[in-house]
Amino acid sequence: MKPTSGQRLIGLDHLRAFAALLVFSWHGLHQRGIPTTTVPNNWVSSLFEEGWVGVTLFITITGFVFTVLTHEKDIQYIAFLRNRVLRLFPLIFLVTLYAVTAAGASTTSLFMLFGLLGGGTVYGTWTLIVEFQFYIAYPFLKDRLVHDSYRQTIVGCGMFSLLLVILRLACFYSLGNAQQIGYWTIFGQGDAFLAGILAGLAFLRLKAHPPKYATKIYCVALGLGLFVTVCVTHWMNERGGYYNQPSYPSSSILWVFWPTMIAVCWASILAPYCLLTLRANGAIARSLAYIGAISYSTYMLHFITLGLCDRLYADWIGIRLFNSSVWNEAAILYLFHYPVTLAVSALSYELIEKAFLKQRVPYLSARGHTTIKAGSGELAIAA
Repeated sequence: MKPTSGQRLIGLDHLRAFAALLVFSWHGLHQRGIPTTTVPNNWVSSLFEEGWVGVTLFITITGFVFTVLTHEKDIQYIAFLRNRVLRLFPLIFLVTLYAVTAAGASTTSLFMLFGLLGGGTVYGTWTLIVEFQFYIAYPFLKDRLVHDSYRQTIVGCGMFSLLLVILRLACFYSLGNAQQIGYWTIFGQGDAFLAGILAGLAFLRLKAHPPKYATKIYCVALGLGLFVTVCVTHWMNERGGYYNQPSYPSSSILWVFWPTMIAVCWASILAPYCLLTLRANGAIARSLAYIGAISYSTYMLHFITLGLCDRLYADWIGIRLFNSSVWNEAAILYLFHYPVTLAVSALSYELIEKAFLKQRVPYLSARGHTTIKAGSGELAIAA
């Protein structure tokens, strides 16, 4: 991602890559037969075993990105939406068309892009629905949420988050559960957007006015954020995670508050990591950044490549790598399925995504001035 200053935030691409890896792990590990009841002894492994939390990281990044890009700028609404459509819909159309023609999905799925009229969606496009709902509202909500005063911004985002909690609580007492509204809809994932906004403002403030011993402070903050995120995710895993609940949807009131908890965790990592990697430009950093750049294709296509790789590995390789079933399936997933998925994602990015990204138009203007271009790194994040 490249903000209006022109400096690339390579750390965001790293975090996109990590978010895509988490979601890939969530679907891949369990598709390979590792049960959802698995609770790893290694707490870090819970992040991958409960990789659905990567969706919230994607969405937190979205709030961060638009806060940094649009800081002290006016948004031209139609041009803004045009760019979002160019970013999201080519791959949505591709995978939906594939699902309809090759995988036998309902033809209504092609047109139910907002998931509000029934008919469902294919693969992981539900997250893009949530993203696009945010895109529609963001230009209008920006001035209500983001103020010149950081204190006002914190209060504004906090009040909006409180409203979402109240709505989830109302759903909990009305339906007896809040798991579905807390995960699958903007009423739950909205907290991630808000947390990303606050993380973006913290980044801008600290970048402009770094504290004394900034690097040490950012390292401590990042370490603490990672530690808390791992602990919270493992704690959730021990309590059944997403699917290993006494019933589905879960009747636990935890789901009223979980979206806020995990959003705050991811936001606590975003700002310090991006600050620490401002000058990162080595070969490893650039390679990881490219994996992040193709993360939208990775997210959209891994549903297809996982099944393909299962068949290819079984038919052409079939080597057992470990005696332990969990270790064996995980090793096959990361050593075979993941590289193949990245290769297919790179093809999709270079051949499809880039063709449409080149058609984007300027949508930001300095307050009281003419339109300026956001830069080639202006990216909408699709989970």
